[in-house]
Amino acid sequence: MNKTYAHPRPLLDLITQGTAIVFLATAIALLVVQLVLIVQGVSPLLVFAVSTTLILLTAPALWLLFATPALSVEEDGITLRPRFWSPIRVRWDEVRAVKPYPLLPEKDAEKVRQAMVGRAKFRAAEGIMLVVPSLPIYYRFHGLFVNEGFTGVIAVTNRTHEDYEALVGVLREQLAEVWA
Repeated sequence: MNKTYAHPRPLLDLITQGTAIVFLATAIALLVVQLVLIVQGVSPLLVFAVSTTLILLTAPALWLLFATPALSVEEDGITLRPRFWSPIRVRWDEVRAVKPYPLLPEKDAEKVRQAMVGRAKFRAAEGIMLVVPSLPIYYRFHGLFVNEGFTGVIAVTNRTHEDYEALVGVLREQLAEVWA
């Protein structure tokens, strides 16, 4: 049963994840610069407004980094394998719910993509999300985007995980009691 389900397009994943890391690092550096500006006498209200904006903009970067990590499936749970962070072990009993993933485009909304890849190769987006309250804080921003509150959530989609049908089959078998 031990198998890892990674992104089907590793280069695209590396570019996306790398861009998110650069954005996050830039935001943190700008926050530090703003602290220096406060010390130098710039209006604290202005610095607060800009800092709040930067903090709010980091949520999408965190979402990109942690929304759909590669997964390794084992007998007693899964291991999340984000590209730039340490793996995190999740036991099956830590998953509180499995639901349809709401952030995927509707089939009719992808006419341009369908035209670009061709009707024969096009496949509508499919996905599920696992609600795991025990996940660290950086996985909880994703919960805000999918209307689960500040709760840990990861997604599994046919565009971000190779062998999607097999992975969903294993998850359905292991998580049948919490499957929505």
